[in-house]
Amino acid sequence: MESGKLVGAVLPMSDKAQTQMRESIEVIDYLLNQERVVWM
Repeated sequence: MESGKLVGAVLPMSDKAQTQMRESIEVIDYLLNQERVVWM
């Protein structure tokens, strides 16, 4: 998942959809960062 592609995909969405997308991305980032901390 490349951030450049994501940004392009978000543009035509409604504000609510954009907010939900951003929240889910933040959750994914949080989980990935946790995983990195656990496995190092």
